[in-house]
Amino acid sequence: MKKTITTLFFLLAIAGFVTAQDNSSVDLEIPVLQRDLSPSIASIEIMSNLGDSTFMGILPSEYPNVRTNVIISKGVQRWLQEYVGQAFSSSFDTSGKKALWVFNALRVGKDSSNAGITSFVKLSADIYNNTLSGYQLENLFDTTLVSTDPNIDLGEELAIAINTLYDKSVANTSSAIKQQLQFSQIGNKPLTKSSLIQSLQAETNLKILSDSIYQTGVFKSFQEFIDNAPSITNFYTLVDSNSNQVQLYELTADSSSQLIANAWGISINNELYRYQDGQLYAIEKDGSSFTLSKYLDYRTRKNQAFFWRRYIGKRQGDDNPFNDAHVYRTALNINPSIKVEATQLNMATGTISID
Repeated sequence: MKKTITTLFFLLAIAGFVTAQDNSSVDLEIPVLQRDLSPSIASIEIMSNLGDSTFMGILPSEYPNVRTNVIISKGVQRWLQEYVGQAFSSSFDTSGKKALWVFNALRVGKDSSNAGITSFVKLSADIYNNTLSGYQLENLFDTTLVSTDPNIDLGEELAIAINTLYDKSVANTSSAIKQQLQFSQIGNKPLTKSSLIQSLQAETNLKILSDSIYQTGVFKSFQEFIDNAPSITNFYTLVDSNSNQVQLYELTADSSSQLIANAWGISINNELYRYQDGQLYAIEKDGSSFTLSKYLDYRTRKNQAFFWRRYIGKRQGDDNPFNDAHVYRTALNINPSIKVEATQLNMATGTISID
């Protein structure tokens, strides 16, 4: 159905983030898939709405407690623009539409667990048409490609996802998407480029991203976290000796204590933690989002999880919050039975996620 004629080579810097091993690197081959292309596109412009400008995902390592951190050193937006030019410009027609792709999520990864190796590519983008009146939101694209083939080529999977995005750009907008856009404020009227950029920047105009000092306390909701305003300021932690789960307690005005149900996370000693499924996961600001500190370079990591080591790990019989015992896996929306290692906060939902 498709043949690979030419191949682009993108050097992705791969950085190990444990003290025991040297950093490694790998060349990821991203093929340009030769196929018939519609001449209804005049150009494709790329805009990144990603939380990090270089990070793409993680790969397993041959060493325990080690991951291979996949980044694009030249920057994702520049890399995508170059790739789109190589893959699609030969079919561009000046009479066609001028497309703009706003990338909201772009992740690749492999997760090695007892269930085997699971590979995935996640791509989410908004598709605009640059008309005489401005940029008009025309379509929405969201796909996750999953494979349990240990030999799958992530580069080719990413190329397939980008090709599907192209097809979505030339296809007629479905009635379901039209209805969705009808109730979207941004989809009701064309935007200038500057107003579109401003609307994207507004999504990251969050107090928790601009503040460098975090208020001590328990965040009972994601909104409290975003506002850097924990509603509970006096608390302590315990570890259940049977389940090893972390429990959070509020110290009330009369010096009694009360179990905190449904806490979102905590801040203490300027360390931030997401509280999920009964455990605390160290997180820190990384670009315009938050990443689990476990996946950041140990040489530049800001959250060394000193609170966890002293008050949680000690009670759990573990002194390393960044080893394989503290991996969080999340279900993929395409198949809830498939879980992969999650690396960051989804800044729309507050959950630990791949995007």
